[in-house]
Amino acid sequence: MTISTFSATRAVIDLSSDNFRLARIARLLNKAIFWTVIALLPVSAVAGGESAPGTENIFVSVIFILGALWIIEAVISRDWHLIGSRLVLPIIGIVIIASIQTVSWFGPAREVAGIEIGPQFSISADPFETKLFILNLLALVLFYQLLSRYVSNQGRLLVLVSTIVGVGLVSALVGLGHHISQHGLLSSDHLAQADFGQFPNRNHFAFLMELTFGFVLGWILIARRRGMFLIGILAAGILAVALVLTNSRGGALSMGAQTLGFLLWVFFISLRTPSVSDSNHFLRLPRFLTNSFSRRLAICLVIALAIGTVLIGGAAKRLSSVPEELRSQDVAHRNYTRRLEIWRSTLKLITANAIIGVGFGAYETAIPTYHDATGEFDLKQAHNDYLELIAAGGLLSLAMGIWFVITLINRARIEFFRIEAPVRRVVFIGALTGLIGVVIHSLVDFGLHIFVNAIICTALVALISTRIGSDGESPSLSRSKSLENNSRSQSAFTYVMAVTCLVLFLSGAWMAFRAGLSRSVSGADNLNWNLQAIRLTPDDPIAHHCYARALVRGGQLSEASQQYEQAIVLRPRDYRLWMELGQVREREGNYNLAFESLSEAVLQAPYYAEPHWQLGELFVKLGRRSDAIREFSLAVRSNPELIMPPDVLSRTTAVGEAAPLN
Repeated sequence: MTISTFSATRAVIDLSSDNFRLARIARLLNKAIFWTVIALLPVSAVAGGESAPGTENIFVSVIFILGALWIIEAVISRDWHLIGSRLVLPIIGIVIIASIQTVSWFGPAREVAGIEIGPQFSISADPFETKLFILNLLALVLFYQLLSRYVSNQGRLLVLVSTIVGVGLVSALVGLGHHISQHGLLSSDHLAQADFGQFPNRNHFAFLMELTFGFVLGWILIARRRGMFLIGILAAGILAVALVLTNSRGGALSMGAQTLGFLLWVFFISLRTPSVSDSNHFLRLPRFLTNSFSRRLAICLVIALAIGTVLIGGAAKRLSSVPEELRSQDVAHRNYTRRLEIWRSTLKLITANAIIGVGFGAYETAIPTYHDATGEFDLKQAHNDYLELIAAGGLLSLAMGIWFVITLINRARIEFFRIEAPVRRVVFIGALTGLIGVVIHSLVDFGLHIFVNAIICTALVALISTRIGSDGESPSLSRSKSLENNSRSQSAFTYVMAVTCLVLFLSGAWMAFRAGLSRSVSGADNLNWNLQAIRLTPDDPIAHHCYARALVRGGQLSEASQQYEQAIVLRPRDYRLWMELGQVREREGNYNLAFESLSEAVLQAPYYAEPHWQLGELFVKLGRRSDAIREFSLAVRSNPELIMPPDVLSRTTAVGEAAPLN
């Protein structure tokens, strides 16, 4: 009896020891995941989104790895949460639409310029980019889940918000320092600059300022001391000046709307300022703002700040050009880089692909067919995220987008009335203010395509749609039972799902990492690096394209033609690939296939000048006078600024008629 009692006691002690070790591992994983999630914000801000090809994919890979660690931590701690499932459903709908776009469907096989395209085809004009879009979107959903789970108390909430504000302020200070050193504060030499701070596109920098601005306004709102209030005003001034100096008209309008909303908020609250001891009021103003004079002073400070930054940055001049941006461009200058012309072309694309679109991430490949312009401007985005959503996924994606917005508004409304902690209330208002700026600015730009802006926006969505950072509260309206209370069948199913998710997350991490590594080495002059990029992602047309260009530079035309052909099989609607292949074949002396390649380039970009010009040059070599004149005329019609070189003109008028192709 004594031996059995001792054995039982020893077993209990061993089990308790094992549970203690598992609990300790779970706590370490919890902290590691949280701090890695937080570290992603400043690290991605330093990268700037576009500065290094493939960087975004590496960050996506990190998020999937964190997701795998989340599964392990959840199994060890025996604690599962399902966060915002209704909000995630429309995003999953978009993922399903994008997946359908990448499926290879069977159709009639066709041979174009000696390249067999089909019998398989996909809806997406660029299936590989659509696959990357799916990975990126799933990573954002996973980032939302990680924030909702691991920002589990008010201390972590303050760390998250402070990090977002810090990223914005440091970026603003760096951008201001570089700007002043290059142009000076009051100089107008910077009005035409394209970049600002760490961003190659100034509008992307403006998005970051807008995302941060709401939290700074919230800081001003709850400051209890004059010193903290003035620090908040200073921080808001830094963000506003940095944004205005970018000369982003959309950014200036968006921040103006944010500031106006803030002023209205202060005004209406000040009308009903409760006693300082009333801790249940939604928001309380500082003591020194409870008298009329101080309220007027605060409002005047903010108005003076807004007006002053506009005058300093020259934004008033830029804003005055908004009507010009919405006016049709002179036919004599058909670059058509204005928003109105871009939107018209996008609407043509939408009309031709109304149901399911041309593929997420494939806008750049598909738009040349509909863009009536010279082609000198490399149109990669629609400069309106709402139009681009419809162009990419058709009316189905529009339905998913409306569903998401309605669900988000409903969740935000519910959370608004559930919040009790004053700090959490202010964070809610700051996040909502930041999202309002993004919603407005997305009408004319595409800042959410940049990774750091996308994950900060995701964080703001989590802050208004879940109860993250609320001590003692579940972060979700629906929390599943712990594994301890589940039946054996339920536990078995849960473990199967955990293993499935673990495999999917690790697979996504590996796919994103390979794509990022491949994109980072593609385009180098080193042929071996380009070859390694193809081995990493054999279905990426960019890898084959970059390798082909490197081969052309090395004089290996035959091998370059093969790589161009492989890239075209993967992305047959890219006019650039057809045009460059035609040029290589022309240099090889294969005029028949060069003619077919350039003809396909003209078909994919019928309005652009360069494909017509290249085909006209080929006709000159072949002695086909009338055909050459026709193509040159189309090129000049597309771009009136083109002037036919005298030597080309003389050759065109001197050659014989209709020389046969070789």
